[in-house]
Amino acid sequence: MPTPIDNVMRSKNAVLGFAGLVAAASVWAFWGGDVFPAQPDPKGDPENWTWDEMRRWLAAVTEPTSPVERYEGATAGKD
Repeated sequence: MPTPIDNVMRSKNAVLGFAGLVAAASVWAFWGGDVFPAQPDPKGDPENWTWDEMRRWLAAVTEPTSPVERYEGATAGKD
């Protein structure tokens, strides 16, 4: 005599639903967390920074903080 678990395991919808749940949990665990956490700002003497540290610092310093500043920066000097 089949048990309720046997009946559930015969159902393709339940198996596919469980597989989808496992896949969704895996995707969330992979992309939901900090897979590539942000690097800290470089510290110390800039003369001793690596090329990547200089690029990261320049990108952080020159990045506009709002869309308005981005727009004003794009049109500055074109009057």
